[in-house]
Amino acid sequence: MLESGTEPPKPVAAGTVTVKVARLRSKTGAQVEGWLLALPMLPELMIEAGRKDVSARIRDAVDLSAALGAQIVGLGGFTTPFSRRGEDVLGRGVAITTGNALTAGMAFRATLKLMAQKGLRVGDATFAVVGARGSVGSLCAQLIARERPRRLVLVGNPASGTSALLKLKRRLEEVAGPGWTPEVSTDLGVLEDCQ
Repeated sequence: MLESGTEPPKPVAAGTVTVKVARLRSKTGAQVEGWLLALPMLPELMIEAGRKDVSARIRDAVDLSAALGAQIVGLGGFTTPFSRRGEDVLGRGVAITTGNALTAGMAFRATLKLMAQKGLRVGDATFAVVGARGSVGSLCAQLIARERPRRLVLVGNPASGTSALLKLKRRLEEVAGPGWTPEVSTDLGVLEDCQ
């Protein structure tokens, strides 16, 4: 990380807005500092500019982040789809996460924390993931499956059918290992049985 007060190099990407974020300290005393880099483009402008141009700007911003000393870059807003969910910027000297991955991870951690407060164990609990076929929902389901809950129900939209949910179900069986399988449903009534 750069020392406090260090100025960033000139942005590589035309129009990149660079702001130093104040150092944050957690309750444990750990500290983090960083930079906020923004491509001042609304989604409509990104669509108009096209994937090739926007993807190049995102790569330049990631390179600038690495030059500023970042270890992790979180892609937000419309930068995720314009970088093929971050795949276009892998291997540029920093770890990449997307809003979806961060959202799923934080939701999972919050769920575990709440369960601990209520004295519940994952192995004894019934979970449901509503919207399980979506990117955040499927990531949440994978994180839950690794913990092998008593029961996991993948809930989808009745209008979409169950084929994507069944595909996810097979993937989760591989994640959790033999002897465990999730259920698939399009009925929100299954939520009554969930902790």
